[in-house]
Amino acid sequence: MQIRNDINFLRAIAVILVVLYHFNIQGFGLGFIGVDIFFVISGFLMTKIIIEKLESNTLNLFKFYKSRAVRLIPALFFMCLVVFIMGWFFLFNYEFEILSKHIFSSINFFSNFTYWKESGYFDIVAKEKILLHTWSLSLEWQFYLIYPILLYFAFNNKKRIHDIFYFLTFLIILSLASLFYISTIDPTANFYLFPSRAWEFIVGGIVYIISKENKFKKNLTTLLGYSILLFSILFPYDTLWPSYVTLIPIIGTALIILYQSNYTLYSNKIIHLIGLASYSIYLWHWPIVYIISKIDYTNNMIVCVSIFSSLIIGIISYKIIETPIKNYLNKKSNKTIDLLQKSFFNQLHVVNCS
Repeated sequence: MQIRNDINFLRAIAVILVVLYHFNIQGFGLGFIGVDIFFVISGFLMTKIIIEKLESNTLNLFKFYKSRAVRLIPALFFMCLVVFIMGWFFLFNYEFEILSKHIFSSINFFSNFTYWKESGYFDIVAKEKILLHTWSLSLEWQFYLIYPILLYFAFNNKKRIHDIFYFLTFLIILSLASLFYISTIDPTANFYLFPSRAWEFIVGGIVYIISKENKFKKNLTTLLGYSILLFSILFPYDTLWPSYVTLIPIIGTALIILYQSNYTLYSNKIIHLIGLASYSIYLWHWPIVYIISKIDYTNNMIVCVSIFSSLIIGIISYKIIETPIKNYLNKKSNKTIDLLQKSFFNQLHVVNCS
């Protein structure tokens, strides 16, 4: 899929916000909204991929899962391997046992459940968990597993993109209802679990449907989106997250990606590279946060070097791990996947027609 410079720019903004927030840089206390930005972008891109495949009758569910696995797993696995080796040498036995459990849940994409049971994301003890940031990757994978199946049934029952809009709207309402209900009984579950977060992804899907069906003034829509996003960074919130306040960065992000804009800043080579490497940067920045939390979090020089190291190591990982392995695996043909796909969709067709 062709890279949209505006979305890649948003990725760069999102990962920079998260990194600066985790390194406790003053003025970026709401930088965690970068994760919410990523969720909307993911929902938009996945909806585009799935709907286009459904419209051309070429959706291959197993190939979709393979492409997502190829996108996420190699860089994640390598980062976990490095962390495992470091833990072997530097952690006490009980700490290493906990790390091993966290690695297992991270590479199997259920770490959000693990951290939900252990503590809140904003707790001080959270800094002691070197793979805490993988909770969002687990959510992402759970979205990948569920979403194409939902769209497959909805599309084959409705056949019209117009009706998919109402279907996605219904899913958003369900997710928001669960968000507000769970917030009254278990705020930590609200942060980590998919039902309370699904609406953020699906908003991206709504944006894709609207972009196909309607026309707006692109520059006006984009500038409004950036204004809302800037406001959300500066907003003095005093509530749990996610909550009704989360609507602010979600709406801002949605307006930015609604229609493709092409500002000169998007072509900046450094920003563009950070956007491309945003996943790897996200993977590596938190282990570095963990390390400097053990050294000196108040030394400005150490913090600056650590932020720079997060970017450089992330870019190196993108160049030598993420991209080469992804390109290699994507080129390999897999007849088994084609056979499994044919069998699986025959079964889906039977269920759908019954």
